[in-house]
Amino acid sequence: MKVVLSRDLTPGQHAAVRTFCDASPGYSYLQDPDWPGLMQDEGGRHSYRHVLVERDAGGLAAYGVLRLSRVPGGLALGAFRRGPVVAAPADLEPVLTALLPALRNAGLITVAMNPRWEDAEAETVERLLARLGGQVAPPARQRLHSCTGLIDLAPTPEEIFAACTAHARRNLRKLDKLDLTLRPVADGAEMARVRDWTQAFARARGLTTRGLPGLEAQRDWIARHGGALILVEAEGAPVGAFSLLRDGPRVLNMSNGWADPDARLPRSYLVYWYAIRRWAGGAEPGGPRWLDLAGRDDPRVPRADAGAEGRERFKDGFPQRHAVLPRMHRFVLRPLLARVLDRVEYLRG
Repeated sequence: MKVVLSRDLTPGQHAAVRTFCDASPGYSYLQDPDWPGLMQDEGGRHSYRHVLVERDAGGLAAYGVLRLSRVPGGLALGAFRRGPVVAAPADLEPVLTALLPALRNAGLITVAMNPRWEDAEAETVERLLARLGGQVAPPARQRLHSCTGLIDLAPTPEEIFAACTAHARRNLRKLDKLDLTLRPVADGAEMARVRDWTQAFARARGLTTRGLPGLEAQRDWIARHGGALILVEAEGAPVGAFSLLRDGPRVLNMSNGWADPDARLPRSYLVYWYAIRRWAGGAEPGGPRWLDLAGRDDPRVPRADAGAEGRERFKDGFPQRHAVLPRMHRFVLRPLLARVLDRVEYLRG
């Protein structure tokens, strides 16, 4: 197999990667060939490489978006977030056998990965990663959820509503009494206002928008891949906004911003109820099949924040199937340097 790392893809490579990713059940938006372009406004904290693993007989065996974090000496730490993408879990073994030495030669000290597969296939992936030398990253480095809930959008909104808990149904009924208008966010001052809300909302919740694409980039993604960037108005006045991004057969909530972060508005219910009403029951041809709740508790990974319990109770209100995903695994490519960096990180606390 041949491994190719590049800053950009040629039109031919992009078309081949797009076809390959669209055909793989292991696809994730974080491994989409368009994703690095959306992250250009990240402030230089990371750089990205497209990684193509080509078969000797021709054609792709794997594709990955490799995020690089530079360290002194011209070396780097690497991460395939939800990747790399392969056609089937069994393909990971020959792919990584070729890929890991190539990444070491390219100057990587470690590389982390958690290819996006579910349930039994996720277990297969974890066994493969361990057999090849990958170690489960500690809880502090499990920054992507390893369990999620998926609301089936095949039923109608009425059927989904009926399957919700009584508490959730009460909150959903409240939304119809609030005289809310939901419409796409416009350009100019409206977009600037939503950007300010989003940043303020994150600060008020002790969250960060670092690592997320800007709102303009999110709208570009929505235009190309699907989703929604929605302004919420109450009695004609703007009060908030949210985005939903398409992730293959799934759609998920990416960002939220509210004029009053403490307003007694059932915001999360509003976001999910909008998605259910828009896409459930095949309302839009080619629409998403699943509404991804973007994380559920995983007993393998201890909770990292106090707000997790409340989020779990809210998500319990919707009918869903739980999906277990691979945890982040780390491969040490340069052991001595990795130990030095780990020691420095430990001393920094």
